Amino acid sequence: YTVWRNTRGQSGLPQFTGADGDGDGAITLADYNLWKAHYGEQLTTIGELCRFLEGVPLAIELAATWTPTLSPSEILELLGNRLLRIATDESLPERQRALRTTIEWSYTLLADTERLAFRRLSVFPAGFTLGGAAAVIDGDPDATEAVIGPIARLVGSSLVRTYDPQVPARYRMLEAIREFAAEQLDRSGEADHTRAHQLDYFVALAREVSVLAAGIGAS
Repeated sequence: YTVWRNTRGQSGLPQFTGADGDGDGAITLADYNLWKAHYGEQLTTIGELCRFLEGVPLAIELAATWTPTLSPSEILELLGNRLLRIATDESLPERQRALRTTIEWSYTLLADTERLAFRRLSVFPAGFTLGGAAAVIDGDPDATEAVIGPIARLVGSSLVRTYDPQVPARYRMLEAIREFAAEQLDRSGEADHTRAHQLDYFVALAREVSVLAAGIGAS
């Protein structure tokens, strides 16, 4: 089953991330006492929230990123209201409905600039660099400073992940999240504009590689 594992943030207050109940994610007595000191009766609510999300690790992780801002009971209430609307779609299994509800809820809590970045980054199924992100978000692959803030917020919300610590760093969306982001992009009317910037970016990149290869071949 799934529990919420405690990790300490810079403030020293407990934050929570989703984790499987075995091994490193198991609740310890120290964890319980720490949670109880800060959340008291909310421990029961945390259990209800995990069950509400069908034990889906990604859904729980997304919900847990908001614990520094919202209490577990507030998260449960807000997600519950949203799930009531999605539950009418019987074509989706319950676990998939729970995950989609959490992704949609996380999206609505983003600032406008972060939603724009989230939507446009969906055009990269294989991941992206800061330069690629700047190309589709801002239209300028050199405007990386303008997109660092929104991407950092998306990473903090678990909507985007860093998967290559090398330079340049690479980022990606899990497929379930990317599919939702792509839906929002299509609805926004920005899809053609965003994909045109993506094409320009890859064409310029290909030219740079071609020039570099020609220089190596001539030496």
